[in-house]
Amino acid sequence: MSHRIKFTRRKHKKHLICKSFSSTSPDSYEAGLELGEALNEIQPETIILFSSFRYDHEDLLEGLFNGLETEDVILFGGTGDGFFETGEAALHGVCALGFHSGGKIEWSLSVKQGAQADPETKTKECAADVLEQLNGRIAMAFVMAHLHCDGVKIAQAAQSTLKVPLIGGLAGDDFNFEKGFVFADGRFYDDAVAILG
Repeated sequence: MSHRIKFTRRKHKKHLICKSFSSTSPDSYEAGLELGEALNEIQPETIILFSSFRYDHEDLLEGLFNGLETEDVILFGGTGDGFFETGEAALHGVCALGFHSGGKIEWSLSVKQGAQADPETKTKECAADVLEQLNGRIAMAFVMAHLHCDGVKIAQAAQSTLKVPLIGGLAGDDFNFEKGFVFADGRFYDDAVAILG
């Protein structure tokens, strides 16, 4: 799956407005709703989200989109073993960073399943999708993959294809080391790699 959104309808004086927020609510829907309502203020085009594995992720995303009052947003991130955000660090909870550029920044997202069996090919496919969607104009990239993927192969494949600064990681599961979820395209995936450029 690939996703590309180009916004032009909102105008702001700044080129990029960012806002972070976190919730430690134990209720999945409520935690997502708190994030969405807090980020709605800037009408984000893109959100990077990290959450505890223990949440019901369908409810978390439902709450997030209800709080945002839209699903027309690029969502990228994954589950982890705790989080830190501007005002808080915790072992359990969810945090997000929203970006709004008023259409000045063009984002592209691609996600491919089956990354455990063939991390290089799936990562190169994601990277190629992102490059194509952005007509080769990419400044940076974020990469997220399943816990059991070969992170070295993913990093090498992403860097050799994109040739831009990038950061990322492997999705975790609250220190159980069994599996993790990747958030992309408004859904959560097991056994996937995703790239946001």
